Amino acid sequence: MTAGEKKKARLDKLGPLARKAALVEHKRALQDFNRFNKNFVDAYEAERNVKRLPERNKEAGMQVPLDDFINLSTVKDFSKTERLSKRLARMGVASRRMAEKLIAQGMIYVDGKKVDSNVPVTDENKIKVSAKTGMYTPVKQGTRVWLFHKPRNMVTTHYDPQGRTTVFARLADLGLTSHVISVGRLDYLSEGLLIITNDGELARALELPSNKIERSYKVRIFSRTFDEKKLARIRNGCIIKGRLHGPYIVEIIRRQNTNTWLHMKLFTGKNNEIRRVMRKHSCRVGRLKRVSYGPYTLEKYVPNPNDLQEVPVTKEIKKLLYDYYKDRASTATEKVEEVQQQE
Repeated sequence: MTAGEKKKARLDKLGPLARKAALVEHKRALQDFNRFNKNFVDAYEAERNVKRLPERNKEAGMQVPLDDFINLSTVKDFSKTERLSKRLARMGVASRRMAEKLIAQGMIYVDGKKVDSNVPVTDENKIKVSAKTGMYTPVKQGTRVWLFHKPRNMVTTHYDPQGRTTVFARLADLGLTSHVISVGRLDYLSEGLLIITNDGELARALELPSNKIERSYKVRIFSRTFDEKKLARIRNGCIIKGRLHGPYIVEIIRRQNTNTWLHMKLFTGKNNEIRRVMRKHSCRVGRLKRVSYGPYTLEKYVPNPNDLQEVPVTKEIKKLLYDYYKDRASTATEKVEEVQQQE
């Protein structure tokens, strides 16, 4: 159906008066429209860029869906004989270079047998990632991790249409000018520990809810009626818009008149989770500060706002990467079999 036919079909669904009004409005819009007007073009491009901001900010750290690698158009390629590293890359488990490192580390099994070389495989071979602990999982060459103490009144994005200070602009001022991404986000009014890395797979492994990485926060809430009953309800969790939030590990640090400081531990990272939960229980969040994320703590590495420090990739982080590759390989194998049955 052409654009003209679509337009006619839309008009046919309207009543006579509505159809006449739509045509008048369309003619008026055509008279006012000038595609060569610089102000119009600038405004259009600015609006389009703002709409695409959330998508652009997520692209670097997002896990590429397996459907992009395994689908009806690519399933025939899996019946061909090819090197193991290429097959892992084709399945979307890891890049070819990363796959070669996993093979050299003895973490790839084909048909239940450990392989230490880039052997040829077909779709009849069962491939899986396995290791005793996963603490020696190799990382990409050049993988680096930094910790940043984000202050309040700063947005975790590369560009802000409102002109507010961004985390990545501040990182550039501190000398970190290479392309990096953040592990999760902290909202404009939140502060505390933010992990920065140049490895998208590492960021994804740290963000995955299935990995249940502990995140600790100090929360100052305002509530005149905050008692043990309300604390128990927060610990038990709640349902907000059909989604379960919690349960949580929550302890009272101290009380100050109508303000109460809480120490709260989360194992997933939903958007504005703590603020939503507190609002659900009639508590207003005055301050929200992340004090730890996995093995990294705020006080040990970056105690002051705007502090930036590079840290090593710990064995705990390598274990998370191992779980990421293991789950990805298992899911990819099941996906190949599912698509082959659909063919």
